[in-house]
Amino acid sequence: MSREKQIEISWSAVLWILAGLFLIVGMLSFRQLDKSVRDLEEKRESLESQVAALSYERDQMVSSQILLLANSGALADQLEVQMPLLENGCIPDYRIRCGFWKELTSLYLKLRDTIEGRITAASLDDFEELESEYNEVLSLSESIAWRGEGEKDRWRGIALEGIAYARLRQENDDAALSMIEEAEALYPNSGIINSTSLKIRCANGASPTEISRKYRQFVEGLAVDVESQTASSKVSSANFNRNLFLSDPEIEQYCGAIDSK
Repeated sequence: MSREKQIEISWSAVLWILAGLFLIVGMLSFRQLDKSVRDLEEKRESLESQVAALSYERDQMVSSQILLLANSGALADQLEVQMPLLENGCIPDYRIRCGFWKELTSLYLKLRDTIEGRITAASLDDFEELESEYNEVLSLSESIAWRGEGEKDRWRGIALEGIAYARLRQENDDAALSMIEEAEALYPNSGIINSTSLKIRCANGASPTEISRKYRQFVEGLAVDVESQTASSKVSSANFNRNLFLSDPEIEQYCGAIDSK
């Protein structure tokens, strides 16, 4: 074989070797790149999961804080403390549920106006209007895409309590009783639901023995709720419900003196 032919073959072999090396390096680089992409995707999913969890916690926190004030029958202006949280709750392009916050804001505004109406209501016409307003609160609470049934149930319970209270003040005691029983089932540890329930049962002619038993049941249930909580915010909420029930002046108005022993 001529020397020129040998050189040509040698160069071909070198080129093939180089091509093989480039191919191997390329495959290794591709695998590394693919691994990096997968790692980034996993990190992105992890961050999204963390954001979703934080969003959920904030949803629950704000909703619960507003619900606590609603449960107290608080003055409407006391609800204003939640408005900055609602206004800053929606962050477009960051996977925050803007729709939820807009709906929650609408519910908050409606609830604020309804509580204001409850405070000033005096005539039968006023309480008929109050019943209509609480029905709107109920409709709004049922239209919101809550993340858990518990929160939805509590909001429905508060709305149903308002309807029951308005019916009580219209002396529609039978209709009030059926409504408050449903509210109790949805939100059993609510101070305002328990106190309204007691007033309605008294208006319906419940015996002193039954009223005393129901009173003790409510007080004991609310006390257990306080003791069962570990988070300070939940202990505060549970204490608030219990104190609200014990201090409601309308209970004596409807029930007279109750034997609590």
